[in-house]
Amino acid sequence: MKLMRGRLTLKGLDDGILASLGRIADKNERSLEAEARYALSQWVKTHDDNSESKEDEISSYQTEVTSRLNYILRQHTLIAKGHTSYSLVAEKCGYESPLQLENWLRGKDIPSYKELEKLATYFGVNETWLKNGSATPYNAEYIRISKTPDAAVEWLTSLQIDGTSHPIEELSFVRTANGSLYITKKYQSHKCLCYSTPYVFSDGIGNSGFRSLQSLFKIWKSLYTFYIKNDIFINSYILNEAQTEQWTESLTHPLCFLVDANKSAWWEDVWEDRELHEYWEGCQRLSERVRSANHS
Repeated sequence: MKLMRGRLTLKGLDDGILASLGRIADKNERSLEAEARYALSQWVKTHDDNSESKEDEISSYQTEVTSRLNYILRQHTLIAKGHTSYSLVAEKCGYESPLQLENWLRGKDIPSYKELEKLATYFGVNETWLKNGSATPYNAEYIRISKTPDAAVEWLTSLQIDGTSHPIEELSFVRTANGSLYITKKYQSHKCLCYSTPYVFSDGIGNSGFRSLQSLFKIWKSLYTFYIKNDIFINSYILNEAQTEQWTESLTHPLCFLVDANKSAWWEDVWEDRELHEYWEGCQRLSERVRSANHS
Protein backbone atom coordinates (compact mmCIF):
# COMPACT_ATOMS: atom_id res chain seq x y z
CA MET A 1 0.00 0.00 0.00
CA LYS A 2 1.33 3.42 -0.98
CA LEU A 3 0.00 6.67 0.53
CA MET A 4 1.16 10.18 -0.34
CA ARG A 5 -0.58 13.61 -0.50
CA GLY A 6 -4.07 12.17 -0.41
CA ARG A 7 -3.43 9.49 -3.05
CA LEU A 8 -3.86 5.85 -2.08
CA THR A 9 -2.84 2.83 -4.15
CA LEU A 10 -4.01 -0.59 -3.04
CA LYS A 11 -2.48 -3.82 -4.33
CA GLY A 12 -3.25 -7.46 -3.75
CA LEU A 13 -7.01 -7.11 -3.23
CA ASP A 14 -8.88 -10.41 -3.53
CA ASP A 15 -10.67 -10.80 -6.89
CA GLY A 16 -13.88 -11.66 -5.06
CA ILE A 17 -13.79 -8.37 -3.17
CA LEU A 18 -13.25 -6.45 -6.41
CA ALA A 19 -16.14 -8.29 -8.06
CA SER A 20 -18.45 -7.57 -5.12
CA LEU A 21 -17.40 -3.93 -5.10
CA GLY A 22 -18.14 -3.72 -8.80
CA ARG A 23 -21.66 -5.10 -8.32
CA ILE A 24 -22.34 -2.62 -5.51
CA ALA A 25 -21.02 0.23 -7.67
CA ASP A 26 -23.35 -0.76 -10.53
CA LYS A 27 -26.33 -0.91 -8.16
CA ASN A 28 -25.53 2.57 -6.78
CA GLU A 29 -24.71 3.96 -10.25
CA ARG A 30 -21.16 4.86 -9.25
CA SER A 31 -17.76 4.12 -10.79
CA LEU A 32 -15.61 1.45 -9.12
CA GLU A 33 -13.25 4.14 -7.84
CA ALA A 34 -16.12 6.27 -6.47
CA GLU A 35 -17.64 3.26 -4.71
CA ALA A 36 -14.28 2.31 -3.18
CA ARG A 37 -13.76 5.89 -2.03
CA TYR A 38 -17.24 5.98 -0.48
CA ALA A 39 -16.78 2.60 1.25
CA LEU A 40 -13.43 3.63 2.68
CA SER A 41 -14.73 6.99 3.90
CA GLN A 42 -17.66 5.27 5.64
CA TRP A 43 -15.30 2.79 7.31
CA VAL A 44 -13.02 5.59 8.55
CA LYS A 45 -15.95 7.57 9.94
CA THR A 46 -17.13 4.49 11.82
CA HIS A 47 -13.74 3.59 13.31
CA ASP A 48 -11.95 6.93 13.80
CA ASP A 49 -13.37 8.71 16.85
CA ASN A 50 -11.24 11.78 16.01
CA SER A 51 -12.62 12.16 12.46
CA GLU A 52 -13.91 15.69 11.87
CA SER A 53 -15.98 14.64 8.87
CA LYS A 54 -18.63 12.60 10.66
CA GLU A 55 -21.21 15.35 10.29
CA ASP A 56 -20.21 16.55 6.82
CA GLU A 57 -22.47 17.27 3.87
CA ILE A 58 -22.93 13.57 3.08
CA SER A 59 -24.41 12.85 6.49
CA SER A 60 -26.54 16.00 6.19
CA TYR A 61 -28.01 14.80 2.89
CA GLN A 62 -28.46 11.32 4.36
CA THR A 63 -30.40 12.78 7.28
CA GLU A 64 -32.69 14.70 4.91
CA VAL A 65 -33.36 11.66 2.71
CA THR A 66 -33.98 9.48 5.76
CA SER A 67 -36.48 12.03 7.06
CA ARG A 68 -38.36 12.13 3.75
CA LEU A 69 -38.43 8.33 3.48
CA ASN A 70 -39.85 7.98 6.97
CA TYR A 71 -42.42 10.68 6.23
CA ILE A 72 -43.85 8.85 3.22
CA LEU A 73 -43.72 5.52 5.06
CA ARG A 74 -45.87 7.01 7.84
CA GLN A 75 -48.34 8.29 5.24
CA HIS A 76 -48.40 4.86 3.58
CA THR A 77 -48.99 3.13 6.93
CA LEU A 78 -52.01 5.35 7.61
CA ILE A 79 -53.49 4.58 4.20
CA ALA A 80 -52.84 0.85 4.65
CA LYS A 81 -54.31 1.06 8.19
CA GLY A 82 -51.15 -0.35 9.69
CA HIS A 83 -50.79 -3.23 7.23
CA THR A 84 -47.29 -2.44 5.96
CA SER A 85 -43.75 -3.57 6.69
CA TYR A 86 -40.17 -3.24 5.49
CA SER A 87 -40.38 -6.72 3.97
CA LEU A 88 -43.55 -5.93 2.02
CA VAL A 89 -42.15 -2.71 0.56
CA ALA A 90 -38.81 -4.37 -0.21
CA GLU A 91 -40.56 -7.24 -2.02
CA LYS A 92 -42.72 -4.88 -4.10
CA CYS A 93 -39.66 -2.83 -5.06
CA GLY A 94 -37.64 -5.92 -6.03
CA TYR A 95 -35.01 -5.83 -3.28
CA GLU A 96 -33.30 -9.06 -2.25
CA SER A 97 -33.65 -8.27 1.46
CA PRO A 98 -35.64 -5.84 3.63
CA LEU A 99 -32.41 -4.99 5.47
CA GLN A 100 -31.41 -2.67 2.64
CA LEU A 101 -34.60 -0.64 3.06
CA GLU A 102 -34.31 -0.77 6.84
CA ASN A 103 -30.81 0.72 6.68
CA TRP A 104 -32.09 3.61 4.57
CA LEU A 105 -35.00 4.29 6.90
CA ARG A 106 -32.73 4.19 9.95
CA GLY A 107 -30.16 6.48 8.39
CA LYS A 108 -27.42 3.86 8.18
CA ASP A 109 -26.97 4.16 4.41
CA ILE A 110 -27.97 6.38 1.46
CA PRO A 111 -30.02 5.03 -1.45
CA SER A 112 -28.89 5.92 -4.96
CA TYR A 113 -30.99 8.16 -7.20
CA LYS A 114 -32.10 5.04 -9.06
CA GLU A 115 -33.36 3.46 -5.83
CA LEU A 116 -35.10 6.70 -4.82
CA GLU A 117 -36.90 6.70 -8.16
CA LYS A 118 -38.11 3.14 -7.44
CA LEU A 119 -39.38 4.18 -4.02
CA ALA A 120 -41.04 7.30 -5.43
CA THR A 121 -42.89 5.15 -7.97
CA TYR A 122 -43.97 2.63 -5.34
CA PHE A 123 -45.18 5.22 -2.82
CA GLY A 124 -46.66 7.50 -5.49
CA VAL A 125 -44.71 10.63 -4.57
CA ASN A 126 -42.85 13.29 -6.53
CA GLU A 127 -39.38 11.84 -7.20
CA THR A 128 -37.81 15.33 -7.39
CA TRP A 129 -39.00 16.02 -3.85
CA LEU A 130 -37.75 12.65 -2.61
CA LYS A 131 -34.32 13.17 -4.16
CA ASN A 132 -33.57 16.75 -3.14
CA GLY A 133 -36.50 18.13 -1.13
CA SER A 134 -37.63 20.67 -3.71
CA ALA A 135 -41.28 21.07 -4.81
CA THR A 136 -43.90 19.10 -2.85
CA PRO A 137 -44.39 15.35 -2.32
CA TYR A 138 -47.89 15.22 -3.84
CA ASN A 139 -48.77 17.27 -6.91
CA ALA A 140 -52.14 18.04 -8.49
CA GLU A 141 -52.08 18.20 -12.29
CA TYR A 142 -54.39 20.75 -13.90
CA ILE A 143 -56.84 19.10 -16.29
CA ARG A 144 -59.66 20.21 -18.57
CA ILE A 145 -62.14 17.38 -19.08
CA SER A 146 -63.82 16.89 -22.44
CA LYS A 147 -67.28 18.46 -22.69
CA THR A 148 -68.50 15.34 -24.51
CA PRO A 149 -70.01 13.06 -21.82
CA ASP A 150 -68.82 9.75 -23.33
CA ALA A 151 -65.22 10.97 -23.73
CA ALA A 152 -65.27 12.52 -20.26
CA VAL A 153 -66.55 9.31 -18.63
CA GLU A 154 -63.88 7.29 -20.41
CA TRP A 155 -61.16 9.60 -19.02
CA LEU A 156 -62.64 9.63 -15.52
CA THR A 157 -62.84 5.85 -15.27
CA SER A 158 -59.49 4.91 -16.84
CA LEU A 159 -55.84 5.59 -16.09
CA GLN A 160 -52.76 5.51 -18.29
CA ILE A 161 -49.30 5.81 -16.69
CA ASP A 162 -46.24 5.55 -18.95
CA GLY A 163 -48.30 3.73 -21.54
CA THR A 164 -49.63 1.20 -19.01
CA SER A 165 -53.35 0.92 -18.22
CA HIS A 166 -54.31 0.69 -14.54
CA PRO A 167 -57.81 -0.16 -13.27
CA ILE A 168 -59.28 2.53 -11.03
CA GLU A 169 -60.48 1.34 -7.63
CA GLU A 170 -62.04 4.61 -6.54
CA LEU A 171 -62.88 7.95 -8.14
CA SER A 172 -63.36 10.95 -5.84
CA PHE A 173 -64.64 14.49 -6.34
CA VAL A 174 -63.41 16.99 -3.75
CA ARG A 175 -64.92 20.46 -3.25
CA THR A 176 -62.69 22.90 -1.36
CA ALA A 177 -63.93 25.71 0.89
CA ASN A 178 -63.70 28.21 -2.00
CA GLY A 179 -65.71 25.94 -4.33
CA SER A 180 -62.85 24.58 -6.46
CA LEU A 181 -63.21 20.99 -7.63
CA TYR A 182 -60.40 18.41 -7.43
CA ILE A 183 -60.46 14.85 -8.75
CA THR A 184 -58.53 11.87 -7.41
CA LYS A 185 -58.13 8.50 -9.07
CA LYS A 186 -57.13 5.71 -6.69
CA TYR A 187 -55.35 2.61 -8.01
CA GLN A 188 -53.22 -0.24 -6.60
CA SER A 189 -54.75 0.20 -3.10
CA HIS A 190 -52.44 3.01 -1.94
CA LYS A 191 -51.69 5.17 -4.98
CA CYS A 192 -53.65 7.94 -6.58
CA LEU A 193 -53.34 10.74 -9.08
CA CYS A 194 -54.79 14.11 -8.15
CA TYR A 195 -56.09 16.73 -10.58
CA SER A 196 -57.21 20.31 -10.20
CA THR A 197 -59.98 21.46 -12.54
CA PRO A 198 -61.53 24.73 -13.77
CA TYR A 199 -64.89 23.84 -12.18
CA VAL A 200 -66.02 26.08 -9.31
CA PHE A 201 -69.17 25.45 -7.24
CA SER A 202 -69.91 28.97 -6.07
CA ASP A 203 -72.55 31.67 -6.67
CA GLY A 204 -69.76 34.01 -7.68
CA ILE A 205 -68.92 32.26 -10.95
CA GLY A 206 -69.32 34.06 -14.27
CA ASN A 207 -70.96 32.91 -17.48
CA SER A 208 -68.02 30.76 -18.52
CA GLY A 209 -67.90 29.01 -15.15
CA PHE A 210 -71.67 28.49 -15.24
CA ARG A 211 -71.50 26.87 -18.69
CA SER A 212 -68.72 24.59 -17.39
CA LEU A 213 -71.03 23.39 -14.62
CA GLN A 214 -73.74 22.73 -17.18
CA SER A 215 -71.33 20.43 -19.01
CA LEU A 216 -70.20 18.80 -15.77
CA PHE A 217 -73.78 18.01 -14.71
CA LYS A 218 -74.33 16.21 -18.04
CA ILE A 219 -71.05 14.34 -17.59
CA TRP A 220 -72.02 13.26 -14.08
CA LYS A 221 -75.37 12.00 -15.30
CA SER A 222 -73.57 9.75 -17.81
CA LEU A 223 -71.02 8.78 -15.19
CA TYR A 224 -73.79 7.64 -12.85
CA THR A 225 -75.10 5.27 -15.55
CA PHE A 226 -71.58 3.83 -15.88
CA TYR A 227 -71.21 3.68 -12.09
CA ILE A 228 -74.27 1.50 -11.45
CA LYS A 229 -73.24 -0.97 -14.15
CA ASN A 230 -69.54 -1.37 -13.34
CA ASP A 231 -67.24 -2.28 -10.45
CA ILE A 232 -65.98 1.13 -9.37
CA PHE A 233 -66.40 3.24 -6.23
CA ILE A 234 -67.24 6.93 -6.66
CA ASN A 235 -67.22 9.25 -3.66
CA SER A 236 -67.45 12.98 -3.08
CA TYR A 237 -66.05 15.12 -0.27
CA ILE A 238 -66.40 18.65 1.07
CA LEU A 239 -63.44 20.36 2.75
CA ASN A 240 -63.61 23.13 5.34
CA GLU A 241 -61.21 26.08 5.30
CA ALA A 242 -58.54 24.45 7.45
CA GLN A 243 -58.67 21.25 5.39
CA THR A 244 -58.54 23.27 2.16
CA GLU A 245 -55.34 25.01 3.27
CA GLN A 246 -53.71 21.66 4.04
CA TRP A 247 -54.98 20.12 0.79
CA THR A 248 -53.54 22.87 -1.41
CA GLU A 249 -50.14 22.66 0.31
CA SER A 250 -49.78 19.17 -1.27
CA LEU A 251 -47.80 17.89 1.73
CA THR A 252 -50.21 15.10 2.70
CA HIS A 253 -51.12 12.08 0.60
CA PRO A 254 -54.65 12.73 -0.73
CA LEU A 255 -55.87 9.27 0.28
CA CYS A 256 -54.56 9.78 3.80
CA PHE A 257 -56.15 13.22 3.94
CA LEU A 258 -59.60 12.05 2.80
CA VAL A 259 -59.88 9.58 5.67
CA ASP A 260 -61.04 12.43 7.95
CA ALA A 261 -62.80 14.55 5.31
CA ASN A 262 -66.60 15.00 5.12
CA LYS A 263 -67.84 12.33 2.68
CA SER A 264 -71.31 12.62 1.15
CA ALA A 265 -73.22 11.86 -2.05
CA TRP A 266 -73.34 15.47 -3.21
CA TRP A 267 -71.90 14.68 -6.65
CA GLU A 268 -74.98 12.51 -7.33
CA ASP A 269 -77.53 14.90 -5.85
CA VAL A 270 -76.63 18.23 -7.46
CA TRP A 271 -77.60 17.19 -11.01
CA GLU A 272 -80.65 15.06 -10.20
CA ASP A 273 -84.17 16.52 -10.35
CA ARG A 274 -85.08 16.00 -6.72
CA GLU A 275 -84.99 17.83 -3.42
CA LEU A 276 -81.40 18.71 -2.64
CA HIS A 277 -79.65 18.95 0.70
CA GLU A 278 -77.81 22.23 1.39
CA TYR A 279 -74.32 20.71 1.37
CA TRP A 280 -72.76 24.19 1.48
CA GLU A 281 -74.23 27.68 1.54
CA GLY A 282 -75.84 28.38 -1.84
CA CYS A 283 -75.67 24.74 -2.99
CA GLN A 284 -79.41 24.39 -3.65
CA ARG A 285 -79.70 27.73 -5.44
CA LEU A 286 -76.72 27.11 -7.73
CA SER A 287 -77.72 23.52 -8.54
CA GLU A 288 -81.29 24.52 -9.42
CA ARG A 289 -80.01 27.24 -11.74
CA VAL A 290 -77.75 24.79 -13.60
CA ARG A 291 -80.48 22.14 -13.82
CA SER A 292 -82.97 24.68 -15.16
CA ALA A 293 -80.50 25.89 -17.78
CA ASN A 294 -79.86 22.32 -18.93
CA HIS A 295 -83.60 21.69 -19.33
CA SER A 296 -84.25 24.85 -21.33
